[in-house]
Amino acid sequence: MYLDKYINEISSLCREHKVKTLYAFDSVLIDQFIADSDID
Repeated sequence: MYLDKYINEISSLCREHKVKTLYAFDSVLIDQFIADSDID
């Protein structure tokens, strides 16, 4: 999954901003995510 590369950064941001739940969906979860894709 594309987000796996950034899990430490995402976790750190969530802790810093007290985010308890974070959802991701669409192309960011599959191998078809490209530079022009948006993150939902």
